[in-house]
Amino acid sequence: MIGLGNPGAEYEGTRHNFGFMVVDRVAKLRRMEFKPGKGKYWESKDKSGSLLLMKPTTFMNESGLAVKELKERYGFPASNMMVIYDDLDLPFGSVRIRERGSAGGHHGMESIIYHLNSEDFSRIRLGIDDDNRSDDVDFVLSRFEEVQLDEVEKTLSYAAEGALEFIYNGINTSMNKYNKRENKNMMNKEDI
Repeated sequence: MIGLGNPGAEYEGTRHNFGFMVVDRVAKLRRMEFKPGKGKYWESKDKSGSLLLMKPTTFMNESGLAVKELKERYGFPASNMMVIYDDLDLPFGSVRIRERGSAGGHHGMESIIYHLNSEDFSRIRLGIDDDNRSDDVDFVLSRFEEVQLDEVEKTLSYAAEGALEFIYNGINTSMNKYNKRENKNMMNKEDI
């Protein structure tokens, strides 16, 4: 399970680090700790060896370098991977799970697809769209607003549950159970 984001304290809690936040939540739920990996990434493995979490230490646009290193080190097929990342094309708070697909304009995903030469891996897209944004780059690198934090928490929990469902019961079960256009706990945009 791979969460995408940017390394460094200045990026903690930003919209572009939503993927990092989900794998951090999974690590907390499973009592796992991250440590430096043998490449450009942090990793965490559970005691059974059935769950491997990863956060690239490259910046977002070079995520594929770290993912390729991890895949080569452990030798798993791309179909066993799940990548979790923010998506400007989805409404804030929504969670979409897919078995495969294109990058959809996300530079981190473009890098992974390029370095793996494959789109055949699962992903969780986390909606961050906001009608009030003016510049996409500044927006994704900004922190969530105070009024959004309750919904961020709900989305983190929901996405972490969906990711664990993928690990233990497969992509079809994960999609059927958690793949909703909007999180059932999601606030209306008027509430934000």
